Amino acid sequence: MGYAYNIKLSRNYRASVGVFLGIQQLTQSFSQLRVANKNIDPAFNSDEQSSFIFPEISPGGFLYNKNFYVGLSMFQIYPEIVRTFGTNEHRLSAHYYLITGYRLRGRQWHYTPSILFNFSPFVSPTADFTLTFDYKQQFSFGLGSKYLNSGYALIQFQIQRSISIGYSYEYALNEIINVAPTTHEFVLRIKNCTIEKKLEKFFCPAYQ
Repeated sequence: MGYAYNIKLSRNYRASVGVFLGIQQLTQSFSQLRVANKNIDPAFNSDEQSSFIFPEISPGGFLYNKNFYVGLSMFQIYPEIVRTFGTNEHRLSAHYYLITGYRLRGRQWHYTPSILFNFSPFVSPTADFTLTFDYKQQFSFGLGSKYLNSGYALIQFQIQRSISIGYSYEYALNEIINVAPTTHEFVLRIKNCTIEKKLEKFFCPAYQ
């Protein structure tokens, strides 16, 4: 369950704050896992199936105008200790996402470079780079890379005012290429909200 609230800060800037509340469940069983010697790792000593349920709290904030946006969101901030898995010493770590981008306007084409930072305690931060090309808000395509471990391309068509379809293709550039070199994703977006003509319209470059 998620809720967001939009705030008008000034004539040119707006902000949104929101939070997602939910429940996650993790289930594991090592009985069917093929390991040469399970005694090497104490996490493999038990063949019993374990299940763990914990709350999920993910807040976030977003600041934007017609050309610029920046947002910060947090995932898995509830400091839960996983006591039913492996060595009973696992702790869920919070993840932080910082995204920013700027739209360079043209007569018919708009260009939006953006970057997404992902960081978490005790691990190295990562960054995703994307460059999106938009034509009259009817057709767009983009190119990007996930911290130089993969490259991807995406395309989107606006079918009607409230319906758009998209497709993205990702190709691995690291060791994952030996197992799952490609990823395909199809997106169908249906927007059922309407804007009254008398009300002020405010566009965000991250979603246009």
